[in-house]
Amino acid sequence: MRVLVVGPNSIHVSSFIKNLEEDVLYLGESKVDFCLESKQYQLSYRSLNPISLLLTNKKLKQLLKQLNPDVVHIHQVNRTAYFVSRICDKMNIPCISTAWGSDILLVPKQNQFYKYLVTQSIKRSRFVTADSADMIEALKNLDSTDTSRYIHLQYGIDEIQLLNKENIIYSNRLHEANYRIDKIIHYFREFRAKHSDWRLVVAGSGSLSPELKELTGDLSLSDSVEFMGWLSPKENRTWYARASVFISIPKSDGSSVSLLEAISAQCVPVVSDLVVSKEWIENGVNGVLEDSRGNPLLQAVDLLNSKELQTNSERVKQIAGRKHCMEEFKKLYARCIQQ
Repeated sequence: MRVLVVGPNSIHVSSFIKNLEEDVLYLGESKVDFCLESKQYQLSYRSLNPISLLLTNKKLKQLLKQLNPDVVHIHQVNRTAYFVSRICDKMNIPCISTAWGSDILLVPKQNQFYKYLVTQSIKRSRFVTADSADMIEALKNLDSTDTSRYIHLQYGIDEIQLLNKENIIYSNRLHEANYRIDKIIHYFREFRAKHSDWRLVVAGSGSLSPELKELTGDLSLSDSVEFMGWLSPKENRTWYARASVFISIPKSDGSSVSLLEAISAQCVPVVSDLVVSKEWIENGVNGVLEDSRGNPLLQAVDLLNSKELQTNSERVKQIAGRKHCMEEFKKLYARCIQQ
């Protein structure tokens, strides 16, 4: 089976491709290091020039004819998804889309144009997968003509070998406004006043990285907050294994791979009070939901020895384990081709 994966240069797409075990080709906006040179292609729909878009569409048609994929799998329902799904529909190439979160939950609410792009993309997809119940509901609200096409399916996570837990709080989301890393730093400042032997490890990067580092210095936290930058999957898993607490408090989110990995590593998860969070976290039992009742990091230390952490870890491995999820995607490809 030949699968053309279309998506951003992301660790999630990288892990997906590496574990698919099919004849996989990749289409993105730039070259990547997670796919063989001979199996990756570049096209961009970022231009607003109509002539440029027409030329890109022409190139995409030629590329699809050349590659002749059995199925096209689009990761993230964005502008590229709109054009790719449109051409796949015209060429009768089976297409699956995987929603990531804000592309379904927030973008369609910005204006009618964005709503149209997203809705048309999912209408042209034979199946649409999403990793949380609230995203499935959002898909139904956008297009309810055949809701059986919407599949609740996780991306898949790799098992993490546990290490001795240390007094470490770990954060590894993007340094962008949605993820509120600045709020995490402020929470940690208050937390450290009572727990001086703890440190905050901040992985990842983004447009706000310089501001966040400056904030850390302004709050006199440079000796207890470490910025690690982008980490390899192995390094990322090691920090999960060492950390006692994981914190991720975005304004909006899907069922994030980061959270599931943290749960599997038996970290105490501190997360935003979102609908998707409650699919995995019972506040005060196996994690902490950020709310108005105070600093969630101070609440998290009360759960360090909770037996529920292991129970939740086993649940995540059963539902979101890499092998299980990849087999489910392969079954979905087969169904898509047979239609």
